[in-house]
Amino acid sequence: MSNGNKNDDWLKGMKSLLIIASIISLGLIGFYAFYTRGIISSKQSDWAAFGTFLSGVFSFFGAIGTVGVMILAIKQFKVQQAQIDAQNKRQDDFEMRQQEKWDKENEMLNFQKFLLHKTEFKKLIKDIESSADFPFKIKNIDKLYALMFAKNSFEETSYAYQPQDKLDFFDMCKHRLDEAIRFNYRPMDNTPQAAFREIKKFRDYLLCEGKNRQCVGDILIDNRSSGINVFEQDKTFKQLLSLIQRLQDFCGNTLPIQPTYPGHKTSNNLENYALSSQCEFSSAFKPFQGLKELIELQREAKNHFTDGFNINVSQLENKDYSDKLIDDLQHYISRFNDNEGNPNDLEFRFKAYKAQVSSHFEIPTTFYR
Repeated sequence: MSNGNKNDDWLKGMKSLLIIASIISLGLIGFYAFYTRGIISSKQSDWAAFGTFLSGVFSFFGAIGTVGVMILAIKQFKVQQAQIDAQNKRQDDFEMRQQEKWDKENEMLNFQKFLLHKTEFKKLIKDIESSADFPFKIKNIDKLYALMFAKNSFEETSYAYQPQDKLDFFDMCKHRLDEAIRFNYRPMDNTPQAAFREIKKFRDYLLCEGKNRQCVGDILIDNRSSGINVFEQDKTFKQLLSLIQRLQDFCGNTLPIQPTYPGHKTSNNLENYALSSQCEFSSAFKPFQGLKELIELQREAKNHFTDGFNINVSQLENKDYSDKLIDDLQHYISRFNDNEGNPNDLEFRFKAYKAQVSSHFEIPTTFYR
């Protein structure tokens, strides 16, 4: 039985007791009046006795009333306490529902923040890929995002770069770039195969692969362009470095990443790789008459001046451009020979290339290495 029910029973008992006591008291008064024949006494002692009698009766009533008031107060307190508890419970329920609502709203906001951040990252990648000068595409954008923002999830999203516990993405990019440059521009220290392998490692670490294009000079892997062109080694490094810098700008990373070239570049390792018959990769070039001779000419040119000839590989199959290139090369080599005072291997390599493209410009000849 609850305390409230007990108090109610007590109050009912006190009421019953009060009624009984009232009846008894009226009976006694009636009996007293009958006993005294209803005559009002003039004696002071009779009035004193009557007062004592009434005092006893009403003292009993007062005791009953006091107990009743106490029980009533207790009941009222219990009622008030129950109301307070109910109000507190309603308040707690409201706050709990409100907190659940806020949690759901925060969850939704975090979800939207994560999706928005990832969408912006994908837009950045698509913008980079859309450049005609960028020969690569990202194989797995989600994986690249995870490499840069390892802790981002639907629950929490940070715009700042978050390296993985054991691997710093940009530190590794810097290392791969330095290795690719070292292997490519120091042919005396490294094999031609190692030069291409290191460039490919650098490209692969950035999750890049060649676009569906095949420009003259693109090294093919499984009949697909690797995005690495034998005539555009410097450009390849600059393109991949530009990708890294765009990624750094997006995530706020400030690690300085700049290519460290040797004092004197003798960049013919990739040309040596292209002309080598000992390649460890199943690579080929797009069929183009005179490709082998042009690679040999470029390699010879780099023995005399660092960067070799400026060749627009996307236009080599255009006859008008090819004719203009031959004229420009002839003019440049003639001036170089005049300054040197005697002919050199440049003239010999140039004549071999000119003979190929002039007589059979559109005859397909595959050159495998």
